[in-house]
Amino acid sequence: MLLAYGLRVFGLSQLHSFGDQNYSVWAAHRSLADIATDRLQDGHPPLYYYLLHFWIALIGDGELPIRYLSLLPGVLTVAMVYKLGDRVAGRPVGTAAALLAAISPFLVYYSRIPRMYSLVTFLLTLALFLAYRWLEKPRWWLGVGYGVAAILALYTHYYAAVA
Repeated sequence: MLLAYGLRVFGLSQLHSFGDQNYSVWAAHRSLADIATDRLQDGHPPLYYYLLHFWIALIGDGELPIRYLSLLPGVLTVAMVYKLGDRVAGRPVGTAAALLAAISPFLVYYSRIPRMYSLVTFLLTLALFLAYRWLEKPRWWLGVGYGVAAILALYTHYYAAVA
């Protein structure tokens, strides 16, 4: 977890937003109703923009604070990958999978930019973990948790439907 956090935080304050990243911040500054309406035109679901809207209200909209909304689920994804690997194939596999997730250039990159990709990755990993647990030992709360995580992932990015 420390490695994952360190790789994602290293040099974070020197990064500057551009393109879609600036669009995310612009969209998050709009009203909640406008965020929902705008999503119909740009093709992305509104959950990330809603979260960023409230995040900015609480933390601020500087370069560093807005990136932490992506960084946190990016680090939590590493923890979920460990839990899933441990559950499916044991601690060595969980550890190896978590190490690979921690150093993955793709996962590190998307954990450092203010876009929805690290959030949808975390939600899908959580959904997969809950689905596996539910198949092992059906419990109503695992099924509900899976459903909630899957719906939130779909409400974050439409490609979650094919993942």
